[in-house]
Amino acid sequence: LRDVCPEVVEQLERRYPGADIIPTDVAQPEFREEVIALKGTVDIVVAAIPCQSASKANLDRRSGDPRIRLGPLAADLACEVHAPLVIMEDVASYEETQPEAHAAVIKRLKKHYERCEEVVIDALKCGAVARRRRLFIIATNKVDLDPTLKCVARQIKVKDKDAARTPRELLGQYRNLSGKTCVWFPALSRSKKGEHDGKRQRARTMDKHFPCMTTKYKDMNEDFRRARLVEADDT
Repeated sequence: LRDVCPEVVEQLERRYPGADIIPTDVAQPEFREEVIALKGTVDIVVAAIPCQSASKANLDRRSGDPRIRLGPLAADLACEVHAPLVIMEDVASYEETQPEAHAAVIKRLKKHYERCEEVVIDALKCGAVARRRRLFIIATNKVDLDPTLKCVARQIKVKDKDAARTPRELLGQYRNLSGKTCVWFPALSRSKKGEHDGKRQRARTMDKHFPCMTTKYKDMNEDFRRARLVEADDT
C-alpha cells in the first residue's frame, strides 16, 4: 500500500498491521521504475485518485491544482503493470468537475483494456453510516464483470433506510453508548443553520445516518472542549 500523506500512512499502519505500508510519492520517476518491475506479477491494481480537486465539497477548486494530473498518471501506472483487473476510484462528480482528467483516464484504460465500466454507488447502500457517493472505474481483459455489475445494480435500488446502519448500531459494538445521543463534528459546511443564531449544526444524532463528511480533521480536542450546543444541533 502506497500513500504520500503521513496521516493516511499512519491510519493504514494501524488498520492493516500485516501489510507493507510504504510512504511514496507516486509522481516521482523512481516509482514508475518500481511499477514497471512488477509487470506480470500483480493480479489487481486499485488506485484511489485524490478527490479534493474534483469534490463539490471543495469550494476552492482550481484548474491548476497539481492533484488533477494524478488521475491520468495513476491510469498510466496501472497499465504498466498489465494486471488482469484495474479499479480506480474518485468522487461521483469526477466527470462533471474534472472532465478533461476523467476523459484522459478513460482513454488510457481503454487503450490497454477491452472492457471499461463506470459505476457510481453510495456507501449507505453498502451498510455504512454516512453518505458517500463514489465513482468506480473498472477495466479488464479477462475478468467477467457482469455478475458484479448486476449485484451493484440491485444494491443501488435498495432504500437507504433498509441498507444503512445508524452510527449507534456501529459504534455500539465498540463502546458503551448509554446516555450518549450525538456525535460532534468540527465542521459540516453544508449542514443546516439555526433560524435565530445562524450557526451551523455540529452535533448530529447517532440514530440517523450521517451526511458525507471528511475524515481528515486535525486534533480538535480543544475546540470540542470550548464548544457549546447551538440552535441547529440535535439534542
